[in-house]
Amino acid sequence: MRSWRSWAFLFCVLLSSYYTAYSSSIPSNQGFHFLECLTSNSKYDRIEFYAQNDSSYMRILQSAIRNLRFATPETPKPLFIVTPWHESQVQAVVVCSRRHGLQIRVGSGGHDFEGPSYASHFPFVMIDLVNLRAINVDIKDNSAWVQAGATIGELYYRIEEKSPVHGFPAGFVSTVGVGGHFSGGGYGAMVREYGLAADHIVDARLVNANAEILDRDTMGEDLFWAIRGGGAASFGVILAFKFKLVQVPPIVTVSEELSIQVLISPMDNNNSLQVKLQMMFLGSSNELVHLMQDKFPELGMKQKDCKEMNWVESVVSLGEFPKPEPLEVLLDRTTREKSASKVKSDFVTAPMSKVVVQRIFDKFSEGINLTVAISPFGGRMDEILEDEIPFPHRAGSLYLIAYESYWDEEDGEQGEKTSQEHMNWMRELYDYMRLGVAIRVEHQTSLLDRFPIDIFVARSQDQRREVVTWTPPAMVWRPGGSEGLGRQNFGECTQGNHQRRLEARVLIDAVNSKGSCAWPVRHLLSDELMACNLTIVREDANGRCTRK
Repeated sequence: MRSWRSWAFLFCVLLSSYYTAYSSSIPSNQGFHFLECLTSNSKYDRIEFYAQNDSSYMRILQSAIRNLRFATPETPKPLFIVTPWHESQVQAVVVCSRRHGLQIRVGSGGHDFEGPSYASHFPFVMIDLVNLRAINVDIKDNSAWVQAGATIGELYYRIEEKSPVHGFPAGFVSTVGVGGHFSGGGYGAMVREYGLAADHIVDARLVNANAEILDRDTMGEDLFWAIRGGGAASFGVILAFKFKLVQVPPIVTVSEELSIQVLISPMDNNNSLQVKLQMMFLGSSNELVHLMQDKFPELGMKQKDCKEMNWVESVVSLGEFPKPEPLEVLLDRTTREKSASKVKSDFVTAPMSKVVVQRIFDKFSEGINLTVAISPFGGRMDEILEDEIPFPHRAGSLYLIAYESYWDEEDGEQGEKTSQEHMNWMRELYDYMRLGVAIRVEHQTSLLDRFPIDIFVARSQDQRREVVTWTPPAMVWRPGGSEGLGRQNFGECTQGNHQRRLEARVLIDAVNSKGSCAWPVRHLLSDELMACNLTIVREDANGRCTRK
């Protein structure tokens, strides 16, 4: 069996050779023809289009990249970047990408930790939805429409503008984009009270492979089910979501002495650890103190440990900001400092032993910059059925544990050495945690933005529609596809949410076969279908639609 080092070397060789091949094969006038196609298929003249030789290209690309591991010269880059101002321009990109044989990557906030919204090993176009971020809050209807390019910080701010007693149960980091966050589930400080962001979605707008804009009625319930917590990139380009607001009291209480989230990180001198317990309680500090004295007297919580504020102020207080900031900081899409990173996560189904906890603490002494974040589930999450939406981590999932390592990206051999040290260290910790912690459904499970895409490379035998995929070390690789990437999140091929999600994709491919077999967003789901032996419409060597 090859070691991971051998596979890593093979990955580098394949990546280098394949990217060079497809870059040199792109005709020099393709940018002109692609832009001409966009113009003729869009209802609006204003199109922001950037080719690789444009002076603004790298600035636009770098603004979309959050993880600097994917900002290196070696990372495959989009041939073109389009930042649409209107939905029709997204439709035009789909039409022209199919016409020119290009893949599509879609970004709303850039917080996918493994870079699938701005990197690919196939010639591709990137749609950056930064300009599509309108938010319409309707208090009378207790609902809101938000475009996919908005951040959750912008959304929180606009809700608070309309009402101090309405909120929404999404994430902690204000610069996360709505499109990816909602379609992957979306958990935050109110997860135990209200569940996930995706649990409250009641409608959506999506561009399919035929460049049609669909809403809930026209896309049908199977597809609408799949894009709420099942990842939308395998099904189309999400334009907007409609969701129901939730009620919040005028005053909430924030404490750094009690846990809604546990953050473990080294102090500056690396000789000691900081364990930070923080929470947001939907009520007054007096209520909270009485509750804690009754349920957890050993914590010794007192009134001075608590701060009262309104809900949106608590978002800022619990966010990633290093010091107190005004609410307007939620409108800043670039507040978080960028760095190279590796993030993995698990849904834990049994308490960790003291031995496991001590092992985590011991890893901090090895000098690697690491944060371990523990976010408890339970409460409302236990009450929602596992198949209500694709996100299955409900009753039985005690908490989400995330392992986050950050470092400064450097050039040259030293940069490669530093990056490899962090990646190796993270894998060692992750492998240990799989042995020491009970993980859901007998496989390690992770959020969609944290797929462990870092070990193997597989190449499809179908050379015309070559597939390069990564699989986690615990999963089985077989030629032509990867087995396990979807099961990590949704269950076995023949069971429950994963099966239903695959069937929704089969239906989409069958519908799209009237024009072209391929949805131009290449994602993990196509290979899941192959691994699960489900019917999928594919193109043969002559471009004809066939059943595989």
